[in-house]
Amino acid sequence: MKLAVICGFLGSGKTTLLLKIAERCSKQGLKVAVLENEVGKIGIDDEVIRKNGLNVKSIFSGCICCSLRGDLISTLLVIEREFSPDIVFLEPSGVAGPKQVLSAFCGYGGEIDSTTVINIIDASRFSAVKDFSIPLIKDGISIADLLLINKIDLIDKEQLDYIYDKIAPYRTEKSECREISLCGDNDFIIDEIAGMITEKTESPKQIENQSEESAEPIPEPAVFAKRKTLQSEKFSDTASLIDKVKLNLLKISRLLYSRNAFQGHIKVFLNGGKCGAVTISSTSSEQEPQVKGAFVKAPHKIFFTVNAIIYDIDDEDLENIINSELMAQLDSI
Repeated sequence: MKLAVICGFLGSGKTTLLLKIAERCSKQGLKVAVLENEVGKIGIDDEVIRKNGLNVKSIFSGCICCSLRGDLISTLLVIEREFSPDIVFLEPSGVAGPKQVLSAFCGYGGEIDSTTVINIIDASRFSAVKDFSIPLIKDGISIADLLLINKIDLIDKEQLDYIYDKIAPYRTEKSECREISLCGDNDFIIDEIAGMITEKTESPKQIENQSEESAEPIPEPAVFAKRKTLQSEKFSDTASLIDKVKLNLLKISRLLYSRNAFQGHIKVFLNGGKCGAVTISSTSSEQEPQVKGAFVKAPHKIFFTVNAIIYDIDDEDLENIINSELMAQLDSI
C-alpha cells in the first residue's frame, strides 16, 4: 500500500485537501483509508471525513509523534490487514512534529510501498506562525515532497514572495512547490497531487527514530472538546444557528487575542445526520469563521461538537471562555 502524509499547522487546510485527493483516488477505483490523529478526547475531522464516506481509524488524546507511537503502528497494521487499501492517508494533528511522525514508522512490520509527504503552508497566517513553533514549520518544509501554499487568495504578491524567501533555506532540491486556494477552482492541481501519490514508486522515507532528548521541543497547547445535542425547536432555522455560532466564535477569537493567546483553531461541527452537516472553523481574530458543508433540510436535532486548540493559555481559562461565550449560549439558540 502507499502512504500519503498530509501535515501542516492547525487550520492550514489538511482535511479539506485530504477529502479532495481521496475523492479523486476513489474515482480511479482505488481503495482508500484514512488514519486520523486529533489532540484531545473528542475529534471533529474524523467525523467530517467519515461523513464523506471514507473508512477512518482515529487516534485521540495525544500526538502520534510522541506518546501514541505504538497506537499509530498497531492501527495502521489493523487497516492494512482488515481493509487492504491501495492508499492510506495519514493526517497527523496540527501540533505534531513531521519528522517525528515519520520516525514513528521505524520498525513498522507491514508493507509500505512508498511514502509521499505533503506539507500545507497557511499563507494567510504565515507571518504569525513561522516564528511561533519553528520545529513544526521547519521540519515540515525540510521533509516534504510537495509544499502547498494554501489560501493565496488572501494575500498579495509581496506577501507571497516573503513566504518563498522564508521557506527557501529549508527546502530540499527534490521538493516541489505549488500555490493553491482550496476553497476555489483547483481541479488541475488536485489531479496532479493525486497522480504524484499514486504513481510514486520510490522506497518509503527513512527517518531515524528520534529520542525525546534529541527532538526539538514542541509547545503544548490548551485543549477543549465537548459535545452537546441541540433540539430543533431551540432555533428558528439552521441559517440562524450557523450565524450565531459564527458570531460567538469571533467573540472568542477576539477575547483570546486580547489575552495574548495564540489561536491554533476553534472548530464546531453541526451534524444533522441524513439532513446534512456543517463545519464552522476559526483560526484568527481578524477573519470571519469559515463555513463548509450544508443542511439539505432542517433536522429534528443536531449533534454539536466543539474542539479548540489554543497556545499561551491554560486549560482552565480556555474552558471558562468557551463555556461562557459559546456553550452557555446554546440554550438560547
